[in-house]
This record gives sequence, C-alpha cells and structure tokens, in this order.
Amino acid sequence: MIKIKSLVLIILLVSSASILADEADPDDDTPKINHGPTYLPNDPRRPIDRLEHPEYNPIGIVQSHLGRGTGWLANDCIVWTAKHVLGRDKRVVGQSVKFYVGQGKPNENYEYLVNGVVVASGNSDGEDPDGGAQDWAFIRLEKPIGRIVGHIAPAQYSVDDALTCKTLEAVGFPGEKEVGKLWGQVNCRLISGDVTGFLVSCPVTPGESGGPLLCREPDGKLFAIGILNQRIPDKEEGLAVNFTLEWQKIKAAYLKHRDTCQ
Repeated sequence: MIKIKSLVLIILLVSSASILADEADPDDDTPKINHGPTYLPNDPRRPIDRLEHPEYNPIGIVQSHLGRGTGWLANDCIVWTAKHVLGRDKRVVGQSVKFYVGQGKPNENYEYLVNGVVVASGNSDGEDPDGGAQDWAFIRLEKPIGRIVGHIAPAQYSVDDALTCKTLEAVGFPGEKEVGKLWGQVNCRLISGDVTGFLVSCPVTPGESGGPLLCREPDGKLFAIGILNQRIPDKEEGLAVNFTLEWQKIKAAYLKHRDTCQ
C-alpha cells in the first residue's frame, strides 16, 4: 500500500554529483565492484546482516549496462531505483537489467538473480538534464521474488513528516565496499529538505545510488521515503529524492505496473 502524507514547500540548494558504476559485462552473472576510492576515512556505514534483520532483505543490486547501483522491491516484482543508474539524460524504458537480492544463508551474498525490464522513469524522454525529483525509475522483474524476500512500502513524506521518524536510514551497496554486503547507517539526521530532496547526515557514494532513504516510524514500521541519488563532496552527507514534487507521476506509474507481476 502506498502511504500518502501532506506536502510542505521548502527551498534546498545542494551540490550535484554523478553516481555511476563501472562497465558491466552483460554475459557475466556476478555483480561488479566499482573500484573507486574510499571517500570517507572514518566511514560511519556498517554492514547489515539480513538474516538478523530480514526487513532489509528486499534491497538488492541493480546491474545495468553502466554497472551497478542499488534498488529495492516495493511489491512482488517492481523494483524502485534511481534513473541515472540506468542511463543519464536519455530514455531508459525498455532497458534490460539484472537484480541480485536476498540473503538466505550465512555468508551467502545473493540468493536470487532475476532479470527485469525498465517500465517507467522520471524524465522519460530524456529531454531534460537528469537529477533532482525526476531521478526515479521502476523495473519489473520476470519473477515475483518479493513474495520470498519481502518488500518495503514506498511513502510520500513531507519534510515535516520526515522529522517525525524515529530513525532515518541510508542503505545500499557502495561501490568501494565489499560487494557481497549490504551497508547502511541507521542514525541519519535530516539537515534540510524541500519537495525535491532530503539532505541527510549520512554519506552516499557511487553504487549506493537507487537505494532507499528509510523512515522507521515509532511503531517500528519501515517505509522508503526517498531514493539515494547524490553525494555531497568531502562531507559525510548525502541527498535523496523526495517523492513529493513528482508524486502524482510516480504514483500513477506505480499503480499502472504494480499488479503486472506474473
């Protein structure tokens, strides 16, 4: 179920940075490592054991022709991610991708590999520069793997709504980290925000793009309220798409494809 909250307008100016991964071999079924530098010598992110914390199991690796990013299952077969993971400033609908997800045993990296196709995105014609509120895309998987690994519900939160979260969490697969582990920081602070983005005190580095900004409500429920999509250079801060500005387009696209799982 999509959760809808109120809209609040605030102005936010942040620096923009590309978050793309290494070239991928389309015939290789192993997720690629982005051999980039470690941006943060005192990195606050820690690996997350998905056996101990199965609520994170729907988060996986999106492997495109560009390399790898992060995405998560919002229902049985629809993966949400950042558009630029699939291609910047161009049409990406129809593109084939791979999704690696699930930790079923100790020290097991990815239990499932599922093929998928991009079915919707922001800036769908590629006519505008990608970034900001349009940096979202949906992938429909060939198999309803969410029935096994679970899913994380997306939700539209205003900035004021986000301030009520018990915790804000930034989770994904940073390219400079060990590829077999999910990494996250579960104590992010909301620095500022507007209808296009949330600026949080958690780092976002290449490979982590497309991962969810998570809100854990006081009752323990977990919602994906944004898409990690930009790093702030030389700072332990990151930017996530706020769904608010594009919510009507995002909601319509999701409802169109939500019930198409085989």
